[in-house]
Amino acid sequence: MITVMDYVKEVGHLSFIDCPYTEMDMMVLLDISYLPFELWVPSLTYAKEIAPPSRKWLTTDKKHPLFISVQTIYHEFCKKPKDYYLKNHLVATEYRQELLKVLAHLPRYQHVQFGLIQTKIAPKQEMDYSSLVFILPGVPEQFVAFRGSNASFISWMENVTLLMKPSVPAHRVALEYLADIFNNLPGPFVITGHSKGGHLALFAAFLSDYNDAPSALLPLPHKVSTDCIKKVMNFDGPGLAPDLAKKLHHHPLCHKTQHYIPEAAIVGSRLCPLVVPDIISSYNFSVFQHNLRFWKVDATYCQLMRANDISPWSHTFNDTYEKWAQEFEPDEILAFYRVLFQMLKSMGYASFNEIDDDIFTFLRHFKSHFDALNAQDRALIDRIGYRFLVIAKDMLIQNSTLFSTIQTTQQTTHHAQTTYETMKDTLEHLLKDWLPPWH
Repeated sequence: MITVMDYVKEVGHLSFIDCPYTEMDMMVLLDISYLPFELWVPSLTYAKEIAPPSRKWLTTDKKHPLFISVQTIYHEFCKKPKDYYLKNHLVATEYRQELLKVLAHLPRYQHVQFGLIQTKIAPKQEMDYSSLVFILPGVPEQFVAFRGSNASFISWMENVTLLMKPSVPAHRVALEYLADIFNNLPGPFVITGHSKGGHLALFAAFLSDYNDAPSALLPLPHKVSTDCIKKVMNFDGPGLAPDLAKKLHHHPLCHKTQHYIPEAAIVGSRLCPLVVPDIISSYNFSVFQHNLRFWKVDATYCQLMRANDISPWSHTFNDTYEKWAQEFEPDEILAFYRVLFQMLKSMGYASFNEIDDDIFTFLRHFKSHFDALNAQDRALIDRIGYRFLVIAKDMLIQNSTLFSTIQTTQQTTHHAQTTYETMKDTLEHLLKDWLPPWH
């Protein structure tokens, strides 16, 4: 059992011909793409401007390169002062910066090519979108990758909306992007992504022929076949909306799809999966398992280490969320989050990066801004937020036996039980301190 970084260093001297690409290779390349690649990677717009319409976007065009290597990206990355990346430190993490450095110095990864990036940020549409293509030396497939969320409120509001609505603006952009790639690169293709990006990869891959696309997304300028897709890999991203998933359960791409979630799955267990997910063991706990760096690697079989079931925490959160979401209309839940994010903006923040940089000031002023909400918004927060805590406490008690019957070591079982008691006490205190006026 080793870490993802251990794996990278272990196989780093081997080519993709000598050691074919694995799940872990996809993970590390997705991870570094959270760095601000739009600063260095040639864009889709550039490709459309310089590439003659009579030919494909050749990956070997030296005069007008549409792709650049990991080695070159790292070289450009180092030109900016270290402080430059601190403004987005929750996404451009020190680990991802170190990972880029390691990859740039290993023969296996240093000549991996990234290109055709497309980034679209539209605050009014609550859209924060990014996708790109990467190519592995000696591998015939091209890999289309969709980026997950960043720390902006726009990005997080988009996350909430795609859980509540059958379609969001990013769905259409993802479909158009995939159509452009299919029509201008030779294929075959692997479609992948992490978190929100995993959801977009799933959506775009399965709906690129438009047979079952929501009417809101039609008409689109292109229609392409999914026959050129070799594999779809969703790393802890949500599934699809229930009505859409029902239509697609017999889609031929299901046999080519892998959906990975950690033991304490929260994000990847939202909406409806199209295939039975592979549950992956992690070194971390709770929501921190969403971070790919903590997933365990089985060195013996050179694959991610599988677990038998999701954790009690995942069961409890999933039960809580599903019951809570069923009690309110989607528009009510969206209004709840919009009020919260608008309040954070009124405090002078635009992202969770800024809150993290100013956490003590934020905590000092949060209550006064919360109390300053108008009566209607305050009532909305009280009604929906308080109800979530009530359901969470009920589900925690209902699932209490799960925490005492974990089939692991006695020490781990004791830790889980202790954490369970701590969480139950915390919820009880929160509910006692937060009594809405109507209670």
